[in-house]
Amino acid sequence: MVASDIPVTVRYQAGEGAQSAEADGAWYQDFPDSVLALASVNVIPQDFSVVGSFSCEIFVDGVSVAKESGSNFVSCVSLPDLGK
Repeated sequence: MVASDIPVTVRYQAGEGAQSAEADGAWYQDFPDSVLALASVNVIPQDFSVVGSFSCEIFVDGVSVAKESGSNFVSCVSLPDLGK
């Protein structure tokens, strides 16, 4: 999940292959459970001359496993629990 008060580019990867999307406000993407053990979300402003705030958060089975916020670059990474 991404929230922003300026237009941002969201680059994300869960499983194989990175993808990107543009967002202005909120962005949400569902992934199959099989790929969520390792997922990443990077958020950057579309226009670096505009200052704003944004956040990213990754949920696995309804539980937040990664959360960050910032204004220039935000990155969330979900790593597998190797103890399972």
